[in-house]
Amino acid sequence: MDRQATSCILPSQSEIILAPPPVSCAAQRLLPLQRQGLAIRALAGAETISELARQHEVSRKFVYQQVAAAEVALDRAFAPPPRPDEVLFYLPVTKAWLRQLVLALVLICHSSTRGVVELLRDLFDYRISQGTVHNIVHAAVPRARGINRRYDLSGIGIGLLDEIHQAGAPVLVGVDAASTFCFLLSPERRRDADTWGIRLLEAADRDHLVKILGHAVVGSRQTAEDLVSCIEEYLLENDSAIRLQLPYWRDLVHYQVTMFRLEACREDQRPVHLPCRSASARIAEFEWDLPAIIAALHSSQELLIEDKKVASKLLISACADQQVITHRCSSSVQLLFEAADGTKTVEQLRQHAGLSKQHTEEMLGQMKAIGAIQWKD
Repeated sequence: MDRQATSCILPSQSEIILAPPPVSCAAQRLLPLQRQGLAIRALAGAETISELARQHEVSRKFVYQQVAAAEVALDRAFAPPPRPDEVLFYLPVTKAWLRQLVLALVLICHSSTRGVVELLRDLFDYRISQGTVHNIVHAAVPRARGINRRYDLSGIGIGLLDEIHQAGAPVLVGVDAASTFCFLLSPERRRDADTWGIRLLEAADRDHLVKILGHAVVGSRQTAEDLVSCIEEYLLENDSAIRLQLPYWRDLVHYQVTMFRLEACREDQRPVHLPCRSASARIAEFEWDLPAIIAALHSSQELLIEDKKVASKLLISACADQQVITHRCSSSVQLLFEAADGTKTVEQLRQHAGLSKQHTEEMLGQMKAIGAIQWKD
């Protein structure tokens, strides 16, 4: 006997709609508008509570509950407005509460110490000195630092770094791009590569920092190189998500790391008689038109990425006045810079670069002015 093929199509989980459970209680079936009408009829007094309960198949207790809710609404609707001098609440003021108020005024309201003193004097009739306000704020610093150290910063994907100044002193700042959480706010005496490296490593990997600082020497080029390498590794590690938003991210890191390294390798001017390239200058190559990108970022202009995918080459130099200067590097500048090893005269450099004497002297003078070449002409 032939078997007849049969098929069964079952509904998917998204197609299954559960029917609501049946409501057996008449009171639960009443809609809000019906309950309102029931309460109005009960308040009118034309019908007894028992009659209304029988008509709606509910208990008298339920009718009384609707009447009570309606009376509360009526009381609120016709209540007189509160007087301006009506007491809203009583607050027990203790010394601990006053310390919290002082911290809130300073940290949240950005009040000065003098402003805190005046507010407590005028509103609370409480005398406090500016020194006490200062001591209260600074006494909270160790506890705040302990809380800050316990924050888990592993969720920060893109960290935005910047430098601000408070009373002329640099403050290193780090903010999470996604949440604007400030994970670094450190007042410093200096803002060089060593200081940045220490603060970033403190935030990123404390154990690694301890290993580096175990043999660190302040002012040592090797220590600075170790710290800069750690910064570079930290910024480039797992950066695929960042490069989806900033495809030129690695060029930015390379640019900043190069500036850090040059600051760490800054050397004093030497009385050399032949042009010699400085250790605090180097040529860096990038896949993107980094000068145009940086200019657009600083000016908040719309950045057209497609137009900036052009290789660029920069001469980056740390000047004697503590500034790091960048210039676009042409092939002629590169030839002169790389040939200036302290053994060639200006004429030999001119012949090597294939330039005129005037052009060679002008370019060497410009590189000397920015600290890329040392030369006592």
